[in-house]
Amino acid sequence: MVPSLKPALSYEQQLDLLESRGMVISDREAALSALQSSNYYRISGYAFEFKTPGTENYEPGTEFAVVMALYELDSHLRNILLRYLEEIEISVRTRIAYFFSHEYGPYGHYMPWNFASENDFSEFEISCANAVNKNKNVQFIQHHIRKYSTPTHCNIHLWALVEILSFSTISKFYSAIAPTVQRKIASAFNSDPSYLSNQIHCMANLRNICAHYGRLYNRPLFPAVRLSPSVYRNYHRFFSADVATTYLFGYLLAMKNLLPFPSFNRMFFEIDALLDNYYSIVNLNHLGFPAEWREYLDLCFGIKTGV
Repeated sequence: MVPSLKPALSYEQQLDLLESRGMVISDREAALSALQSSNYYRISGYAFEFKTPGTENYEPGTEFAVVMALYELDSHLRNILLRYLEEIEISVRTRIAYFFSHEYGPYGHYMPWNFASENDFSEFEISCANAVNKNKNVQFIQHHIRKYSTPTHCNIHLWALVEILSFSTISKFYSAIAPTVQRKIASAFNSDPSYLSNQIHCMANLRNICAHYGRLYNRPLFPAVRLSPSVYRNYHRFFSADVATTYLFGYLLAMKNLLPFPSFNRMFFEIDALLDNYYSIVNLNHLGFPAEWREYLDLCFGIKTGV
């Protein structure tokens, strides 16, 4: 029999529940304030690592203040990443629109034979129609509808269309176009289509997690990111373990060819400063960072961090 859903608890009851499971709450007023501004379920995700295996109880000495500090760390980390994911997203949109439009002309994205399958084309058409409908009051969309469209078909240049499509749709579009154009786009990132297709997908997922305030700390990321053979070789020379391709560090390494080097360097500089501020509580394994990650970045990429 399926158990019934639990009744909602008041903020005070939520605190009582945490205390009954062994969590130490030294400042009840501050803890109440935290629960009033951030959902209990969201906060409790940062307490997973402190649970006694096989139970709902917390290990002795687990402090609510430490859980909230991890929550704050994650928030700062998302804010850092969003700036660099924005740079990647705009660059990907720009290059896809540029190379595809030069290869197939201004109507190429409306031709099913320029896609890997009819189904890929149909999905893209639906995504475009939905995006145009949601953005019909945007000035450049109105301009295209007024100037280039017919009563039965909405014609919008791809370089304009990419500005309103979701990053996930852009990712699917890249995977669905002909290998010739994929290679040209990948070449602009010093990459290969099989790697770039996966990495754009991963960056779109990471961007969505960050934009919707999802948890990065102590959370596997999917799909596993594909890294170039040279990154794997250098990593194995430095560490005995494999790269954590389903955790944040692996995703960050994938940004090497997606960001200009100064941005790649600056991103790690900012992350280093952040982790240093929380060094007493952060578990680097929960982000996929090896212990000597600074030395590795310096040796393999010439990345100089702030510590």
